[in-house]
Amino acid sequence: MDYEFFLSYTRANNDDFLRLFFSDLSEAIRDARGLQPNTEVGFLDQRDIELGTLWEKEIQAALETAKTMVCVYSPVYFRSEYCGREWQAFYHRCDQSVRLGAHRSLPPLIKPVPWITPLPRDLAPLVAGLQYSQGNPAAVVNQRGLKYVMKQMGTYRKEYVDYVTDLAREIVQAADDYPLAPLPGGLPLLSVISSAFTAAPAVAPGPLLGPPLTASKHIRFFVAAADPQTFQGRRSLEPYLDHGGSDWKPFLPKEPRSIGALAQNIVSEGDLDLTSDVSILDAGIKDAINRAWEERKIVVLLVDGWTVYATTESREILADFDRENYYNCSVLVPWNDDDPEIAPRRADIEQSLQQAFFFRANAKNPIFYRDSIRSREELREALREVIPRLRAEIRNRAKPVKPVPQGIALSMVSGPGV
Repeated sequence: MDYEFFLSYTRANNDDFLRLFFSDLSEAIRDARGLQPNTEVGFLDQRDIELGTLWEKEIQAALETAKTMVCVYSPVYFRSEYCGREWQAFYHRCDQSVRLGAHRSLPPLIKPVPWITPLPRDLAPLVAGLQYSQGNPAAVVNQRGLKYVMKQMGTYRKEYVDYVTDLAREIVQAADDYPLAPLPGGLPLLSVISSAFTAAPAVAPGPLLGPPLTASKHIRFFVAAADPQTFQGRRSLEPYLDHGGSDWKPFLPKEPRSIGALAQNIVSEGDLDLTSDVSILDAGIKDAINRAWEERKIVVLLVDGWTVYATTESREILADFDRENYYNCSVLVPWNDDDPEIAPRRADIEQSLQQAFFFRANAKNPIFYRDSIRSREELREALREVIPRLRAEIRNRAKPVKPVPQGIALSMVSGPGV
């Protein structure tokens, strides 16, 4: 489906206000197009993780075919590597349309929305070159952000309705005036595109592959939690809905959030201020850790003891992993003492973990292996202690990375709403 717009936002801003904005904008575009009420005109990825599903076909296809991109700008948006990659991917489509001769100048198809202000002052020049404000810079939407306006809907309903209506008209007009031709060969996978937000000065467009992030900037999480259907009735499905992996909720019922959301929120907050991605652990984990080492990235395995106990495949993968030393990797095992299904099998689960992590469990080094993490607070404490120590290991053991030469600076570009 060729969507009218792709909504790019950080999961940290995913709330009822954002979903209402998406719904209202979609309705306004349907009205402008004369479409039926249920027609899908926008793409909204509602997963609660970032970077964990980069390879999924629907996200890639939407980025390759959407007519415009609506970017929900906020301070945390620009700390999201995932959002930076989405931004860079769509910008690449726009830039290539100029290079292929479809348009004379950069088409105004990236539509920034000031969601939470003020925005950072040190934006990458390529991003800062696209004006995000519309109309009067002193307008409440530009000064306070659209989310503030929505919270004060009784006072600013007209401002909100006018903003959404004008944005919908801009999207429809730009999509009609600047159609993007398909890229020869399509876009690269998001997993290999560099974030536009971490780029230094604006450089001449070229390959989308960028320099690796440093160990102090990015964490890779891998979750060992099986799809609940594999348990075949031996285990309640609720802690794993919908698909296991990052959907696993280790601390139900006290903490309803998934492990992916918990881990990413913890490392993004406070003085850690890190970006992260979440993937499902599989047989390629050793290669993934080695690549992370080359890129100076930290890896954290989040392991469900029940999955290790109940599935032979996970035990074999983890036992094979356990035979190697990885100085950029830690294993954390959350436990839920309030889960009535775990208590009767506690000894068997512990034995399975001992078998899978024979070397790490017996080494008793808390940097590389920690068992019995019983709450969100303990998970936060573990991550806050482990991450700086893994960073130090990388700094002390890894070979230095040569700096990447800077390209030729480009002039600033103007975008929508100037």
